[in-house]
Amino acid sequence: MGAMLSSTQQQEPRTPPQSGLTEYALRKAAAEKGCDVGHGQFAGYLRWGLLPDPENGRWSPMTVDRLIEIGNAGKRARRLERRAVLLGVPNPEKRRKAMVALARIMKAPKLKVRRLQRAAAKLEAQPAPTDVYGNPVYWRPQPPKTWRLPEPSSWPSVLNDPLTRERFEWISLAAYYSAEALLVHEEELDDVLKRIPREEVVLLLVIQELSMHQHMLRETIRNQKKKG
Repeated sequence: MGAMLSSTQQQEPRTPPQSGLTEYALRKAAAEKGCDVGHGQFAGYLRWGLLPDPENGRWSPMTVDRLIEIGNAGKRARRLERRAVLLGVPNPEKRRKAMVALARIMKAPKLKVRRLQRAAAKLEAQPAPTDVYGNPVYWRPQPPKTWRLPEPSSWPSVLNDPLTRERFEWISLAAYYSAEALLVHEEELDDVLKRIPREEVVLLLVIQELSMHQHMLRETIRNQKKKG
């Protein structure tokens, strides 16, 4: 007769297997599909919000496709802050952080602003511009006459201004939609936008909208102080 189990062994519950994939399993699954990601790269993806935070140290199996998407995006945007803006990240604070970092490294920002403004003006002048779904594209309202786009050196401050924080999430998400609408029509715009990386188009749209919102809020506060 085999040895009897102790009372502790008899009562010990079985631990159910944990669902989800560990970091190693995620990276292995991506590698099997041709996308090799090292531990350091994986940590960077998490830091910039490109990957969701784990639950109990594990990720959904669907995260494998996201990991591959991030890896493939490296062909268009090598730096992670660029990739974070290019692909978009769900966490608005990490999205803001990536945009601040991109604003600090963008080259020839004034030239790109002028190109984007020419493209938007040309598209708006055409009858009934539409997006990829055939819906009308509505660009931002006419800016106040007293508003001017801030100097590029102050763009990080615009992004971090407490006055604009509550509007950042909505404005930044809308910028992706507007960027797609512009890029759909880039042939009609003489390919002017091909010279601006998509992530920079998104950033420039965000800066324009946020700085305009910032300006209007400050004007309102100034007028209220005058009345008071």
